[in-house]
Amino acid sequence: MSAKCPGPIQTPDERERIEKVPTQNLKAYNLYLAGRQNQYQRKLESLQLARQLFEESISLDPEFAKAYSALSDTLIILSANFKALDADTVLEQSQPAAR
Repeated sequence: MSAKCPGPIQTPDERERIEKVPTQNLKAYNLYLAGRQNQYQRKLESLQLARQLFEESISLDPEFAKAYSALSDTLIILSANFKALDADTVLEQSQPAAR
C-alpha cells in the first residue's frame, strides 16, 4: 500500500499571491513579457527596446505594477551598466513605480 502525499501546504496569503492576476489586459501582459525577454539579454539595444515595451504596457494598463517595476529595473541597468541615462533621469522616471 502506498501513502498519499498531502501536497503543498499553503497559507491564505500564499494562495492569494498565486491566484492574483497581474493585469486583465492581455496586450499589456504580452508587452511586459516581451520587455522582460529583451531585458534579460542585457545589451544596450535590447534594453532600450525593453524600456519602450514596458512604457507601452504601462500606457495600456496604468495599474500594472510589474511593468512599472520592470521599467525601473531597466532604467537602472541602462544607467549603471551603459551610462545611457543620468541618475536624475532614472530617479524622475522611476517615481511612478514607487507609488
